[in-house]
Amino acid sequence: MLWPTGVQAVGLANYTAASNNNLFYAGAPGTNNLIFRDGTNDDQTVSAFKTRVAPRETNSSTENPPFLSIVGSSAQFLHIDPSIATQVEGTGVPIAGVTTDYDGDTRNASTPDLGADEGTFTPLALCTGTPAAGSITGTAVLCTGNTGTTLNFDNGSTDVGFIYQWAFSTVSGGPYTNLGTNPSQSTGALTQTTFYTVTTLCSFSGLTNVSPEFTLAVNPIPTASASSNGPLCVGDALNLTGTTDIGTNFSWTGPNGFTSGLQNPTIAAITAQEGGTYSLTVTAAGCSSTIATTSVTVNVGPLVNSITATPSTICSGGNSQLNVDAVAVVPYVRIHRSHAVPHRCWCDLTLPSDRWPR
Repeated sequence: MLWPTGVQAVGLANYTAASNNNLFYAGAPGTNNLIFRDGTNDDQTVSAFKTRVAPRETNSSTENPPFLSIVGSSAQFLHIDPSIATQVEGTGVPIAGVTTDYDGDTRNASTPDLGADEGTFTPLALCTGTPAAGSITGTAVLCTGNTGTTLNFDNGSTDVGFIYQWAFSTVSGGPYTNLGTNPSQSTGALTQTTFYTVTTLCSFSGLTNVSPEFTLAVNPIPTASASSNGPLCVGDALNLTGTTDIGTNFSWTGPNGFTSGLQNPTIAAITAQEGGTYSLTVTAAGCSSTIATTSVTVNVGPLVNSITATPSTICSGGNSQLNVDAVAVVPYVRIHRSHAVPHRCWCDLTLPSDRWPR
């Protein structure tokens, strides 16, 4: 028999003890989709319902029957689609005096189909014995401030009749608290490491198995800061410094394709093209910091073309006009008594404005 919307009763006194080989379906299990309700007790799953009414319904199952049509005026009304595998095929029991279905088709004498429609349908493989333990898969690490993730369960079988029960605990080994009954489970936001298991029930054998415990760690996010020894001149050594509280892995990126996995990387002789913003990300146990940055300014030193004195020879106490011909992106150069040299990126003598690069 098919029960498309569940069972509602005041009690079980009028529920025949011989009831079996039925197919129950009330939609996805939920508070508004119940297999059974007696005014006090609710059963959202066939498994819970079978436990309540045992020893009834030992061979009953759940499925949304693949009807060709549910429109009463259709010629295919409540006929099963033969192209879709279904538990309806051959899982009924003979009923004395009932030899045809609702539109006159002859019933199989030993293994009739469930429900009102008899036919040659596609059978489903039904679970038997003890289910495989299966396994839970999904991300194994979340970070502080997470919004949760979705875990998945697979017992490696395509048979039908399995019922799943997720459970979780914040202590390895339990005690556990039940969650959902679907193959996938949303964890919701987590603040600490949490442990999950899935119990699989074969509804046809009544036997169960429990998956290995799955650990979902919640780890803290490391801090990160970045600094450097800039500003620099072309040819100077750049020293980058990364600091963190608990970070163990470092990832630097910067101008001109720069990358490094060191905590404190260097560039031996920096070029003008390597000036700019350097970024650092620090990770620890799968959790990454916010990006820290440091700006490096690289100045180009002055180019001195010539230095002249007019006159070039004088007596003690005399005067001479000193002139420097230089191109610089800095305001001045330093001239010494005996010679003139660029001094890093700065000098003391202001250059004529017409010598500044445009």
